[in-house]
Amino acid sequence: MEYVIFHEKCASFSLAMESVILQRARMYIGLGFLLKSNTFCFRTVLAMQRVQHRYETFK
Repeated sequence: MEYVIFHEKCASFSLAMESVILQRARMYIGLGFLLKSNTFCFRTVLAMQRVQHRYETFK
């Protein structure tokens, strides 16, 4: 709860970002299962980290 109160200004943005990240994660996981490719999974993790980093710098 403290987190929500502290980041009240960014609350709507963070919720939107979290939903987008979750949707992308589900999509990537689905594609990963279809392809069963380790390199694809690795690239997906890197992409997710990049998105996370951009989100963190925005905060």
